[in-house]
Amino acid sequence: MEFYNSNAAASIRESIFYLTEEGSSDEKEQIIKRATVSGQVTLCTRSFGRGTDFVCYDQTVATNGGTHVIQTFLSEQFSEETQIKGRTARQGDQGSYSMILLDHDLEKFHIQRKNIEDIREGRGFAFQMFDALTNSLKITKTYHTIYELLHDKRIDLFKTQYVANMEYVKQAKERHKTARDFLSSLHSGDIDSIRKFLVKENKGVENISKSRTVCLMDATGSMIHLLHKCKTTVDIMFERVSKILEEHQISSDSFQIQFVVYRNYNSSHEKILQSSSWETKPQNLRTFVSTIEVEGGWANEAIEIGLWHANQENEKENITQVILIGDAPPNTRDEYTIKWRQNDDKIFEVSSDISICDHFGNKSVEKH
Repeated sequence: MEFYNSNAAASIRESIFYLTEEGSSDEKEQIIKRATVSGQVTLCTRSFGRGTDFVCYDQTVATNGGTHVIQTFLSEQFSEETQIKGRTARQGDQGSYSMILLDHDLEKFHIQRKNIEDIREGRGFAFQMFDALTNSLKITKTYHTIYELLHDKRIDLFKTQYVANMEYVKQAKERHKTARDFLSSLHSGDIDSIRKFLVKENKGVENISKSRTVCLMDATGSMIHLLHKCKTTVDIMFERVSKILEEHQISSDSFQIQFVVYRNYNSSHEKILQSSSWETKPQNLRTFVSTIEVEGGWANEAIEIGLWHANQENEKENITQVILIGDAPPNTRDEYTIKWRQNDDKIFEVSSDISICDHFGNKSVEKH
């Protein structure tokens, strides 16, 4: 809709239709039929790239090579890309296909603009690729075409997600077994086992919380690999924290952790900052992290929003430390002013990250 209403589309707006999931069945059917008419431009959301037949009955289009499809995003799965290409050649009809990508959207695949420029200018470059399946560094590979790079980095992302998903399934099976054992105890009347299970599952933080940690994490496109790993390492983090507390003779139930993700001012106000409740158990945090998807990004990121939130939490009740995980610096004062003014919502108005860190320093909050 943004493109449809923009000045860039003004000269061809009468020839443009847009196809979205929200349209009625009759509306969708009419637009799909007209999509392959000569001179027609149809904007579709990605869901119509699978299972939707755009049949061409216009001989003018067929004579000139058929329908042309432009894909404006890089599919995470090659099968989806193949399906989208198939929209151009139904039932053996001719068609053509091209891809136009925003370099900023490729951050999630760890592809930089310089990589694209090097290949385009014929320089080529080398990548050391880490194989998530074998946990090893693969041989260096030189790329000579842009698509070769795009495809390999897409495969890398898929492998990372696969490993993370398999670990998540493993944890889910363990939780499932625990639940089944509890049900067996209920059926058999094993009071001791029932009591132990309920105490463990429902025991909250000790009356006096001795450790409160805020974990701030960048959730823009370039962080997708790390975010997937985070979804499956929450349990490990809890185990390590518990071990450290026990070494200092502090009850492992006396700490709380809150997960907070930040993005940038080109995200909607509900996505610039998202936070979990304070938790003492890994499964609750895992549930929260599983709902987080990477999006956006705008050079330096809105770390100041995350620190502002941590400061608000510290005002309510003292926090012990702030752990910051990101791959870009915070916005400068000038960047914050410019980006904040361009955001339609203008929900957050905070001071600079530097002054917030100073404020934490005055309150003896550890920053990592």
